[in-house]
Amino acid sequence: MSKEKTTMPFSQAGLVNYTDIDKSGLNIKPEYIVILAILIFFIEIALWKGL
Repeated sequence: MSKEKTTMPFSQAGLVNYTDIDKSGLNIKPEYIVILAILIFFIEIALWKGL
């Protein structure tokens, strides 16, 4: 069998190294975003029906 390649088969000229990005922003879990969207949806329905 041939030896496995250790390099990528494409050029890395267009790839960007994102390891230096500052990650000190808001770290909100996606579950919380979905819950918030559902709550806003139900509040809008309640306001639309005039409750």
